[in-house]
Formats: sequence, structure tokens, C-alpha cells
Amino acid sequence: MNKFFLITLAIFILATGYWLGSFRYSQNLKAISKPYENKIGEEIELSGIIICEPDKRENTMLLTFRESETGAQILLTVSPFESIKYGDEVKARGKLTKPKNFKTDSGREFDYVNYLLKEGIAYQMFYPEVALIFGGQGNFFVSYLYQIKNYFLDKLGAVIPEPEASLLGGLILGAKQSLGGAWLDNFRKAGVIHVVVLSGYNIALLGRGVSLMLSRFPILFQAFGTGGGVLALVLMAGAGAATVRAGAMALVALIAISFNQPYHAGRALALAGLAMVWWNPLILIYDLGFQLSFISTCGLIYFSPIFKKYLNWCPKRFGLRELLATSLSAQVAVAPWLVYKMGELS
Repeated sequence: MNKFFLITLAIFILATGYWLGSFRYSQNLKAISKPYENKIGEEIELSGIIICEPDKRENTMLLTFRESETGAQILLTVSPFESIKYGDEVKARGKLTKPKNFKTDSGREFDYVNYLLKEGIAYQMFYPEVALIFGGQGNFFVSYLYQIKNYFLDKLGAVIPEPEASLLGGLILGAKQSLGGAWLDNFRKAGVIHVVVLSGYNIALLGRGVSLMLSRFPILFQAFGTGGGVLALVLMAGAGAATVRAGAMALVALIAISFNQPYHAGRALALAGLAMVWWNPLILIYDLGFQLSFISTCGLIYFSPIFKKYLNWCPKRFGLRELLATSLSAQVAVAPWLVYKMGELS
């Protein structure tokens, strides 16, 4: 093929991708329900369902509420002692407000409006009156997974003191919010916040464990069993961007193994990222978790072999060279973007 044809093909692919991306982006924005623009600042009463697991913090609890009639999603800030859970149908009465951007401790403005908008949330209510109507209106499978998760975390808290129990909950299931704001800030400043975010390593351990348990069964049965375990863990952890990305890559690997095909991590990452952005294009711009997860994984895939060449002085024993190479590759990859977005360098 001549050079002119290749350049023309590249321009066509880029232009088509840009057009499709713009179209999908606009469609996603139009799908976000905003029926109460004329009710901002007023006290109203709405009925709907809690569609996500409650996000418990030190002094508050965040509930993602979907109104029954219009489908509008509202973020409710309530007391952490409210006994509301995923799938509950509730009435919420309070003052309706729109999210506002705010400045972080580093002086940067955080685009909180679009951060919520990428989840379909256009409104907020602070400390509304919340009354339970019916329970168990959510997905049965997801509800059961949350029950298992909460049971496990409760048992951890019964035998291990804080903050160690919350740290272990974050390491195993990504339940990092219970650590509290001060501890999470310390983890961020030290550059190790990723250890309490469920990602590829946790999923790899689960996949390996399930595949060993099913090792006597046919390969397709192993793949379905391991894939089901990965999907359950992703849903149990709340299906955050980093978790979904890791789970998608794991599923691609399982498909490749099942059909005896080669697996290339870079291609799996590209496929997972493309699928996630097509599903919700707003995460590409407004989800820092997705951005950092994608960039750090690129670093692990492409920078780690380069670092290994220059770490001959580091012994291979106990996997020290591998650990150092992977840690450096991920940190170097994400450092520029972290400095740009957060104004901090570990």
C-alpha cells in the first residue's frame, strides 16, 4: 500500500471515530433526565428507589435516588445512621439544589457538576426527610451480593480494630470510604491509594482461586465459573471504573484461553476502554478513576519491560525486581496526569 493511501485511511478512521464519539456523547447528555429545573431552591417531595449501594462516610451517607415518574437521579446526603439500603423505595422531602464545583485543598477547582453528571445525577438534596415505603425493589442478585459484602465487613470489624478493619475491607473489596477522609488523604499523598481500590490484582487472585477449584472440570466450565466469579466481585465492589476495566480485561483473557487464542494485554485494555467509553462517553473526560486506571495499566504493560532492563542490580529473589519494575512503571505513567489534575506529586 502506498503512503498516500495509508494517510487517507488514518484520517478517515480518526474522523469517523471523532464523529461517532461526538454523536454518542451528545446522546448520553440528552438521556440524562432534568425535569425539575424550575423547582431549584424549592422544597418538594419525591418518590423513588435507591439504585446504588449507600456510600457511608465518617459523618454522612450518600444515596443515589431515582425518581419513579421522570427517572431523574438525585444525590441525597443523609445521616450515616439512616437504615436505608440498595433497592429500597423511599419518599424524600427536602430542598432541591444543583451541584456546584468547589476548590480542593491544593487550590484546584474540582468539576463536581460533571463528575455527578457522568453518573446521570443532575440534582442534590441535603439532609431531606427520608421515609421507607417498600424494601427489596432492586435487583435480587445484586442485593444478595451486597448482603454478603456487608456481612463480611461486619465480621471483620468484630475481630479486627479500626482503622485496620477498614483497611482490610478496602484491600479485599475496595470498601475504602469507611477509612475516613484523613486516612484516604494520607494514602493519596503517599501515592498508594490504589491499594484500597479493587482492581486487577484482586480480580486475578479471585480468578486464580476459582479456576483452581474448578480445575477438574472442562475448560469451558472453568471459564464460565471464573467469569461468573469476576462479574460477582465487580458488582459487589460497586462497579467503579477501575474495577470494571480490570473485570473486562479478565473476561477477555478468559475468552482467549477458552478458545485457545493468544492474549495480548494491550489489546484487551484497548477493547475494555473502548467498550466502557462507548457505554458512557462522559467517563473519558470527567472520571479521574477511569483515566488513572487506564494510564497506569498502560504503564504496567509497556513501561515495565523497559524498567526491567535497567534493574539488573535488583535481585529477582522474592520477586523484588518484578515488584520494583511494576511499581515504577505505574507511578511514572500516572505522575504527569496526577500533577495536572490534582496538583500533587507523591
